[in-house]
Amino acid sequence: MPAKSNPFTASVWIRPPRSGGEQQPTLSREQIVRAAIELLDAEGAAGLSMRRLGTRLGSGATSVYWHVANKDELLELAVDEVMGEVDVPEVGDTSWRIGASVLANQMRRMLVHHPWVLGLLGTRPNMGPNAMRIGDRTVALLVTAGFTGMEVSHASSLL
Repeated sequence: MPAKSNPFTASVWIRPPRSGGEQQPTLSREQIVRAAIELLDAEGAAGLSMRRLGTRLGSGATSVYWHVANKDELLELAVDEVMGEVDVPEVGDTSWRIGASVLANQMRRMLVHHPWVLGLLGTRPNMGPNAMRIGDRTVALLVTAGFTGMEVSHASSLL
């Protein structure tokens, strides 16, 4: 399978952030992702284009390309950013049942607030720091509760 078609090897998370080289771009990756989320929240995934994003930021689409190679990378960054809104209690902060309930409610709240995310989950790997934090804490809660092996996978998928 060529690297371009493999979502794991083409992920934005497996290489360092793009750099403008010697020239300092006026926009930051964080500004670009935040503006993309605002556009996605307002108009959905179909309303996001690099050109529209550049216009929203008051610059050209080429400025966006200093930080992301393409729209897929931008969507990966945006999904992980909104995953940062999901709180999962640390093991020991509460019982596993309450922790699981908090996770489910937080995930639902995030999805209601950002409905465009639902169409993107599962289309590319969620390997960003916020998604990894959610996964790590979810597994820790379930293991502490006594789940083992495939039970952990099934229960975390259910949540």
